[in-house]
Amino acid sequence: MNYKKTRNLQSYISTYIFIFLSFFTIKLYTEEYSKDISQQYLIQSALTAESAGQSNIISAINSAHSNLPNMNRQENSSPQEVSKEKIVPIQTCKLEKHNEKPLLKSGTIIFLSGISSTGKTATARKLQDILKEPYLYFDPDISPVPAKIFKEGSKEGITFEPIIINEEKIFTVRTGNYIKKLGMVAIDMYNLFAKNGFSLILNFTFATADPLLAEEFLKKYVKVLHNYKIYFVHLTASPEVAAKREKDRKGLIGLSAGQRYSMLKTLTPKSYDIEIDTSNLTSDQVAQKIVRFMDTHKNPKAFKRLYAKYYRNKAHSFSSTTNSKP
Repeated sequence: MNYKKTRNLQSYISTYIFIFLSFFTIKLYTEEYSKDISQQYLIQSALTAESAGQSNIISAINSAHSNLPNMNRQENSSPQEVSKEKIVPIQTCKLEKHNEKPLLKSGTIIFLSGISSTGKTATARKLQDILKEPYLYFDPDISPVPAKIFKEGSKEGITFEPIIINEEKIFTVRTGNYIKKLGMVAIDMYNLFAKNGFSLILNFTFATADPLLAEEFLKKYVKVLHNYKIYFVHLTASPEVAAKREKDRKGLIGLSAGQRYSMLKTLTPKSYDIEIDTSNLTSDQVAQKIVRFMDTHKNPKAFKRLYAKYYRNKAHSFSSTTNSKP
């Protein structure tokens, strides 16, 4: 009989212990689940507040906390008490859009211009060597173009037309449709590079058999690139030195003379930021001169002057015409 009572007592005790442990486990699980839900709600509400224009994460969380589900609050607790107990203090910071990227500093451009045999290519290579910042070098007439475009008889590339001036045979350059299109598209490509922080060295000669085409190129260069920090550099050489360089490198004799003859007449020494006579200078000396000029002239203005000449004055003239009474 005593044995039976003992067994019943043990059974009651086990039942009570099981119920107590079950209740405690359920209570603990409920609190943890409530805490997780509250944290998720806070995060989601903070992000919602940020997307609506709220930039401070603390204020976003505080505003979100006022709308928290009641399961994470004590009945007799004030919102301030709950905030102190439940929210861990964090440093104030800005919420940033995940797709926003810092703006890159625009690249600097060195624009080398001048007739053939004045040392543009050699100077560009020296500049690449001595400048601290890396510079990309582009010569759109040559570097990217397949050789077959320049074959004799091709009307797409560049052809050299002989003319006689003062009983001297010289050559002017005629630009085919392929090179015209390439040159115009290349300007947009330079814009893309510079806008994304790449610094450039450009090589272009405004001397063709068609002066209107040369000026068309110049106008587009100025329109697209005038807002960048761009140094417009004119390299020159005496006719005798240029002819000797042509002969030494086994180039087309008379090309520099032809380009000198057909050089765009609207470009004068005042059109450039700096003009350098390379006749008695090495490419290294020319490059050093350009670097020194850049160090002492932080705001080149040649392209801005050309932009004013080609576009602002024209816009002002058009505006005056349209606003005048008949």
